[in-house]
Amino acid sequence: MIAPDAKYCPTGQPYPPKPFDSPAGWKGGFEESNPEFSYPVRQPDLSSIPVTTNLANIDKLTRQMKVKWPEFSWQMVPGDETTRTYVKFAEYISRYGYDDEGRIWSIICPQQGATAGSIGEFNVEVTVTGVRGWVDEPKREVAAELGVMGQIWFTTDKEDNPNLKALANFMDKYMDFPFTKSKSIRLQTNEVGNPNQPLFRNEIGMSKDFKTPSFAQHWYVF
Repeated sequence: MIAPDAKYCPTGQPYPPKPFDSPAGWKGGFEESNPEFSYPVRQPDLSSIPVTTNLANIDKLTRQMKVKWPEFSWQMVPGDETTRTYVKFAEYISRYGYDDEGRIWSIICPQQGATAGSIGEFNVEVTVTGVRGWVDEPKREVAAELGVMGQIWFTTDKEDNPNLKALANFMDKYMDFPFTKSKSIRLQTNEVGNPNQPLFRNEIGMSKDFKTPSFAQHWYVF
Protein backbone atom coordinates (compact mmCIF):
# COMPACT_ATOMS: atom_id res chain seq x y z
CA MET A 1 0.00 0.00 0.00
CA ILE A 2 1.57 3.28 -1.15
CA ALA A 3 -1.18 5.72 -0.22
CA PRO A 4 -4.74 5.52 1.06
CA ASP A 5 -7.67 5.76 -1.34
CA ALA A 6 -9.86 8.86 -1.25
CA LYS A 7 -13.04 6.89 -0.56
CA TYR A 8 -11.56 5.64 2.72
CA CYS A 9 -10.45 9.07 3.93
CA PRO A 10 -11.67 9.67 7.50
CA THR A 11 -13.83 12.71 8.22
CA GLY A 12 -11.74 15.81 8.84
CA GLN A 13 -8.66 14.62 6.96
CA PRO A 14 -7.62 16.57 3.81
CA TYR A 15 -7.78 14.79 0.48
CA PRO A 16 -6.17 15.22 -1.95
CA PRO A 17 -3.00 16.20 -0.05
CA LYS A 18 -1.69 19.73 -0.19
CA PRO A 19 0.25 20.74 -3.34
CA PHE A 20 3.84 19.58 -3.32
CA ASP A 21 6.82 21.39 -4.82
CA SER A 22 9.56 19.01 -5.92
CA PRO A 23 13.09 19.87 -4.77
CA ALA A 24 15.35 21.43 -7.40
CA GLY A 25 16.58 19.09 -10.10
CA TRP A 26 13.38 17.18 -10.85
CA LYS A 27 12.83 16.66 -14.59
CA GLY A 28 10.40 13.76 -14.82
CA GLY A 29 9.51 12.07 -18.07
CA PHE A 30 10.31 8.42 -17.46
CA GLU A 31 6.70 7.57 -16.62
CA GLU A 32 5.55 9.17 -19.88
CA SER A 33 8.21 7.42 -21.97
CA ASN A 34 5.87 4.46 -22.50
CA PRO A 35 2.04 4.69 -22.46
CA GLU A 36 1.90 1.29 -20.79
CA PHE A 37 3.59 2.61 -17.65
CA SER A 38 0.94 5.03 -16.41
CA TYR A 39 -2.28 5.01 -14.42
CA PRO A 40 -5.31 4.91 -14.58
CA VAL A 41 -6.31 3.20 -17.84
CA ARG A 42 -5.09 -0.19 -16.64
CA GLN A 43 -2.62 -1.73 -14.29
CA PRO A 44 0.76 -0.20 -15.22
CA ASP A 45 2.73 -2.63 -17.38
CA LEU A 46 6.38 -2.38 -16.36
CA SER A 47 7.53 -5.54 -18.13
CA SER A 48 9.61 -3.65 -20.71
CA ILE A 49 11.85 -2.20 -17.97
CA PRO A 50 14.85 -4.44 -17.20
CA VAL A 51 14.96 -5.75 -13.64
CA THR A 52 18.12 -4.61 -11.88
CA THR A 53 19.63 -5.65 -8.59
CA ASN A 54 19.22 -3.22 -5.76
CA LEU A 55 22.87 -2.10 -5.52
CA ALA A 56 23.93 -2.30 -9.17
CA ASN A 57 23.04 1.29 -10.06
CA ILE A 58 23.68 3.30 -6.92
CA ASP A 59 25.69 5.78 -9.00
CA LYS A 60 22.52 6.66 -10.94
CA LEU A 61 20.58 7.74 -7.85
CA THR A 62 20.04 11.47 -7.56
CA ARG A 63 16.84 11.55 -5.50
CA GLN A 64 15.00 9.66 -2.77
CA MET A 65 11.41 9.48 -1.60
CA LYS A 66 10.78 8.44 1.99
CA VAL A 67 8.26 5.78 2.94
CA LYS A 68 6.73 7.06 6.15
CA TRP A 69 4.97 3.90 7.35
CA PRO A 70 6.25 0.68 5.73
CA GLU A 71 3.79 -1.98 6.81
CA PHE A 72 3.59 -5.64 5.88
CA SER A 73 0.57 -7.92 6.02
CA TRP A 74 0.19 -11.66 5.56
CA GLN A 75 -1.96 -14.63 6.51
CA MET A 76 -0.47 -16.67 9.33
CA VAL A 77 -2.40 -19.64 7.95
CA PRO A 78 -2.36 -19.47 4.14
CA GLY A 79 -5.89 -19.25 2.81
CA ASP A 80 -7.44 -18.23 6.15
CA GLU A 81 -8.17 -14.50 6.06
CA THR A 82 -9.07 -14.47 9.77
CA THR A 83 -5.38 -15.09 10.55
CA ARG A 84 -4.12 -11.99 8.73
CA THR A 85 -1.58 -10.01 10.72
CA TYR A 86 0.00 -6.58 10.26
CA VAL A 87 3.50 -5.41 11.16
CA LYS A 88 4.48 -1.74 10.93
CA PHE A 89 8.19 -0.99 10.75
CA ALA A 90 9.92 2.18 11.93
CA GLU A 91 8.95 5.43 10.23
CA TYR A 92 11.06 6.43 7.23
CA ILE A 93 13.19 3.28 7.41
CA SER A 94 12.47 2.64 3.69
CA ARG A 95 13.28 4.70 0.58
CA TYR A 96 12.69 4.77 -3.15
CA GLY A 97 15.93 5.67 -4.92
CA TYR A 98 15.58 7.13 -8.43
CA ASP A 99 17.02 9.58 -10.94
CA ASP A 100 15.86 13.05 -12.03
CA GLU A 101 13.61 11.53 -14.70
CA GLY A 102 11.84 9.36 -12.15
CA ARG A 103 13.20 5.90 -12.98
CA ILE A 104 13.54 3.75 -9.87
CA TRP A 105 16.92 2.07 -9.47
CA SER A 106 16.79 0.99 -5.84
CA ILE A 107 14.28 0.35 -3.08
CA ILE A 108 15.54 0.26 0.49
CA CYS A 109 13.46 -2.18 2.51
CA PRO A 110 13.41 -2.41 6.29
CA GLN A 111 15.29 -4.38 8.89
CA GLN A 112 13.98 -5.02 12.38
CA GLY A 113 15.49 -6.43 15.54
CA ALA A 114 14.11 -7.79 18.80
CA THR A 115 15.79 -9.03 21.94
CA ALA A 116 16.27 -12.77 22.24
CA GLY A 117 17.42 -12.81 25.86
CA SER A 118 20.75 -14.46 26.54
CA ILE A 119 21.08 -15.49 22.88
CA GLY A 120 21.38 -11.86 21.75
CA GLU A 121 19.24 -10.12 19.17
CA PHE A 122 16.82 -11.61 16.67
CA ASN A 123 17.04 -9.89 13.26
CA VAL A 124 14.62 -9.83 10.33
CA GLU A 125 15.46 -8.12 7.05
CA VAL A 126 13.44 -7.67 3.88
CA THR A 127 16.24 -7.87 1.29
CA VAL A 128 15.43 -6.54 -2.18
CA THR A 129 16.70 -8.84 -4.94
CA GLY A 130 15.33 -7.03 -8.01
CA VAL A 131 13.58 -3.76 -8.83
CA ARG A 132 12.03 -1.70 -11.62
CA GLY A 133 9.50 1.13 -11.83
CA TRP A 134 8.95 4.88 -11.69
CA VAL A 135 8.20 7.78 -9.33
CA ASP A 136 6.24 10.94 -10.15
CA GLU A 137 7.24 13.47 -7.49
CA PRO A 138 4.68 16.23 -8.19
CA LYS A 139 1.77 13.74 -8.14
CA ARG A 140 3.37 11.61 -5.42
CA GLU A 141 2.64 8.46 -7.37
CA VAL A 142 4.68 5.28 -7.67
CA ALA A 143 4.48 2.16 -9.78
CA ALA A 144 7.13 -0.41 -8.97
CA GLU A 145 7.81 -4.12 -9.01
CA LEU A 146 10.32 -5.75 -6.73
CA GLY A 147 11.54 -9.13 -5.66
CA VAL A 148 12.42 -9.66 -2.03
CA MET A 149 13.97 -12.31 0.17
CA GLY A 150 13.30 -12.52 3.88
CA GLN A 151 16.41 -13.07 6.01
CA ILE A 152 16.44 -14.15 9.65
CA TRP A 153 19.51 -14.41 11.87
CA PHE A 154 20.83 -13.79 15.38
CA THR A 155 23.39 -11.19 16.42
CA THR A 156 25.27 -11.90 19.61
CA ASP A 157 28.51 -11.10 21.39
CA LYS A 158 29.75 -14.60 22.05
CA GLU A 159 32.97 -13.36 23.68
CA ASP A 160 30.99 -12.04 26.68
CA ASN A 161 29.25 -15.37 27.28
CA PRO A 162 31.50 -18.48 27.41
CA ASN A 163 28.53 -20.88 27.48
CA LEU A 164 26.94 -19.20 24.49
CA LYS A 165 30.30 -19.18 22.70
CA ALA A 166 30.61 -22.94 23.16
CA LEU A 167 27.04 -23.46 21.96
CA ALA A 168 27.56 -21.17 18.99
CA ASN A 169 30.78 -22.92 17.97
CA PHE A 170 29.00 -26.29 18.15
CA MET A 171 26.05 -25.04 16.14
CA ASP A 172 28.27 -23.34 13.58
CA LYS A 173 30.17 -26.58 13.05
CA TYR A 174 27.37 -29.14 13.10
CA MET A 175 24.08 -27.31 12.56
CA ASP A 176 24.90 -24.24 10.47
CA PHE A 177 22.92 -22.13 12.95
CA PRO A 178 22.21 -18.53 11.78
CA PHE A 179 24.45 -16.65 14.20
CA THR A 180 25.56 -14.38 11.33
CA LYS A 181 23.79 -12.77 8.39
CA SER A 182 25.91 -14.81 5.99
CA LYS A 183 24.22 -17.93 7.42
CA SER A 184 20.76 -16.41 7.64
CA ILE A 185 17.54 -18.36 7.16
CA ARG A 186 16.39 -17.20 3.73
CA LEU A 187 12.78 -17.13 2.58
CA GLN A 188 11.92 -16.55 -1.06
CA THR A 189 8.73 -14.66 -1.91
CA ASN A 190 6.52 -14.32 -4.98
CA GLU A 191 3.51 -12.52 -6.36
CA VAL A 192 0.36 -13.44 -4.46
CA GLY A 193 -1.16 -16.53 -6.04
CA ASN A 194 1.61 -16.87 -8.62
CA PRO A 195 4.63 -18.82 -7.34
CA ASN A 196 6.27 -18.60 -10.77
CA GLN A 197 6.52 -14.79 -10.59
CA PRO A 198 9.22 -13.62 -8.17
CA LEU A 199 8.24 -9.94 -8.56
CA PHE A 200 5.27 -8.39 -6.79
CA ARG A 201 3.67 -5.01 -7.33
CA ASN A 202 4.06 -1.87 -5.27
CA GLU A 203 1.28 0.51 -6.31
CA ILE A 204 -0.74 3.53 -5.26
CA GLY A 205 -3.91 2.97 -3.31
CA MET A 206 -4.91 0.27 -0.86
CA SER A 207 -4.64 -3.42 -1.61
CA LYS A 208 -7.59 -4.77 -3.55
CA ASP A 209 -6.95 -8.27 -2.16
CA PHE A 210 -8.29 -7.56 1.34
CA LYS A 211 -9.97 -4.78 3.33
CA THR A 212 -7.44 -2.80 5.32
CA PRO A 213 -8.59 -2.22 8.94
CA SER A 214 -8.60 1.32 10.31
CA PHE A 215 -5.55 0.76 12.55
CA ALA A 216 -3.46 -0.05 9.47
CA GLN A 217 -4.57 3.06 7.55
CA HIS A 218 -2.03 5.81 8.14
CA TRP A 219 -3.38 9.22 7.25
CA TYR A 220 -1.33 12.34 7.81
CA VAL A 221 -1.17 15.96 6.72
CA PHE A 222 1.69 16.90 4.40
